[in-house]
Amino acid sequence: MADGRVGQLIDTVAWVRIEDGRILCARPRGKDIFYIPGGKREGAETDLQTLLREIEEELTVALLPETVAHVGTYEAAVHGPDSGVVVRMSCYTADYRGTLAASSEIEEVAWFNYADRALVPPVDQLLFDDLVDAGQLARAPGSGAVPGVVRRCAVAATVHRDTVAYMRSVCSLLRWAGYALVAGPLASRPVAVRLRVPRRLFGASFPMGTRSGLRAAVHTVLAIAVCVLTWFLAFLAVVAAVRGIAYPLIANNDLEHSWGGPTLAGAWVVHALLGVGLLPAWLVLLAGLGVVQVRLSHQLLGRTGPWWPIPVSLVLGAAGTLLFISWLHQI
Repeated sequence: MADGRVGQLIDTVAWVRIEDGRILCARPRGKDIFYIPGGKREGAETDLQTLLREIEEELTVALLPETVAHVGTYEAAVHGPDSGVVVRMSCYTADYRGTLAASSEIEEVAWFNYADRALVPPVDQLLFDDLVDAGQLARAPGSGAVPGVVRRCAVAATVHRDTVAYMRSVCSLLRWAGYALVAGPLASRPVAVRLRVPRRLFGASFPMGTRSGLRAAVHTVLAIAVCVLTWFLAFLAVVAAVRGIAYPLIANNDLEHSWGGPTLAGAWVVHALLGVGLLPAWLVLLAGLGVVQVRLSHQLLGRTGPWWPIPVSLVLGAAGTLLFISWLHQI
């Protein structure tokens, strides 16, 4: 963990990652002690921005901003000869994307239980104490439990963790899809408002500075075009689901050539399964449009990020127009 003194205080953030009763720790190059992964903020960074940057720099993984949760803040005297200096460590849990690996800053990565408490500095030891009291951190390898109980607990913990991760993934998709649906109306608001929403929803950061009126106007046009496509796709998804569920009410008499025919029951089952079963695919598609909207804001309003959202938004707007026209011709 990098040191950054502010007077007599070192203000840091840390990522608490626990798996199978062990907590992830890292030893920086040139140090003889392990730390909870994290570090100090740079400039006016928030805790979230600092956490995302430090973990990517140290462990080469990307934390998912929507899963970050504060679990506690600890203070203790700094480890080493600098007596009188205090470390404040704000701790967060979060899911991640990627493969954990030590970067060039880190000499060694290890998974510790409570028996390894002496290998971390005093402020980290306070976290160890709370985690073992809460039953989240194993006291020692094996912990003396009956093997069968250990296996059952491990399976239960794995199922619980996978379930929580799945629910968080669904919530994340819903959040991105929801943003895609409101990005159009937001595009008519002042620039500060347009940036505030993705910043709060996803932890997105945008550089401060003067933003030209032309870039804001282009963003308004493209964001509305993509949003119109988003609403049309959402409409089609709802229509498909309702049509599948209510198929017996709208089916014609020609069931011979209908999917699932020739019986009404068979056709109903097939149409209902397709209509409802494809909803997750629709959700992923809408969430993808939400990602495009945020990237577009980064490029045009924040002047950062790749340039591809601009032509992609143009193509999506044109595709949405053609799709709507072809749909009108079919009804």
